[in-house]
Amino acid sequence: MENHPNNPEIDWEQIHQALEAQGDQLMAAGNTGELKEAEKDLLQEILKIRTLAGELKGWEEVDTPSELAALKSKLSLPNQAPVMMPVWRRALRYAAVIAILLALGGSAWLFFQPRHTAPGTMAYLTLEAPINETRFFTLPDSSKVWLNAGSRLQYLASFGKTDRKVDMTGEACFDVTADEKLPFTVRAHQQTVQVLGTLFNINAYGAHIITTLSAGKIAVSGVNANTPLQYLAPGQQAAFDTLTGQLQVSNGNPANALAWKDGQLIFTDEPLPSLLQRLGFLYGYTFIVKNDQLNDLHFNVPPIPKPANIVPLLALIKSTTTSNISFKVDSLKHIIEVQ
Repeated sequence: MENHPNNPEIDWEQIHQALEAQGDQLMAAGNTGELKEAEKDLLQEILKIRTLAGELKGWEEVDTPSELAALKSKLSLPNQAPVMMPVWRRALRYAAVIAILLALGGSAWLFFQPRHTAPGTMAYLTLEAPINETRFFTLPDSSKVWLNAGSRLQYLASFGKTDRKVDMTGEACFDVTADEKLPFTVRAHQQTVQVLGTLFNINAYGAHIITTLSAGKIAVSGVNANTPLQYLAPGQQAAFDTLTGQLQVSNGNPANALAWKDGQLIFTDEPLPSLLQRLGFLYGYTFIVKNDQLNDLHFNVPPIPKPANIVPLLALIKSTTTSNISFKVDSLKHIIEVQ
């Protein structure tokens, strides 16, 4: 018996057998006596999606959150008559429908991309957090990762068997399960972090990558061999400049660095360029600075719950400085002029 991971009442093998036995006909005839109520409900949902699957042209090419949104839109079409097909094609369609159902019901966009892998190379799994949202995942080795808005994490499908290497963009917090035989490695652009077992945050939104250690021990270096390896102690942070390859270690504030995963926003002596870049990822806006002198401004915003809309946040940011700065928001084009 193979149970559904999110509902122990569901026997996935029973669902599979029902699909192979023309589940739509079973449901219509009421001949589902061996299925529990939860299994009947799940089977009915899968059958609804299967009925619409004939309308989904090119669903197998879905790669991005925007394409997923288009897929969701198609799934909301009125029910149509089932599309008949050979048994071997039905089996493939069932697998596709189940994948779509899990993707739509999950808390994040998780997809597997073997078709993008050249022959003889390994397949990758990709985790993403959409704009204006954060996501939490548990990796195959039981390590935990929080992704901030617009961030991505990628790793081999064999992760945890021969190595534990991940690539990331954006911002992520890691709580790594200790395993001395398989060190955990994070690569963010040109920076590499080697981990044994620890809690740390990497902010790689901009050209300066900030790695802050909360607990444990990590080693930070650049991909370039000229960048020396630096070990961090809890409470320290490493600032890596991707343009120059320089790596500097200083005292940090782990509580502030990790605040975002608890839905908090905080800016401490934040230069305007990096502040705008971060807001761009968090809210999906493009910022245009009309006055270059504004780039010299720094901002301090105490911890606050992250607003759902960027407008009140911009008003708060403006109130923290005596300098003359204004924000012109075009919500249709998602452009903000700063002057």
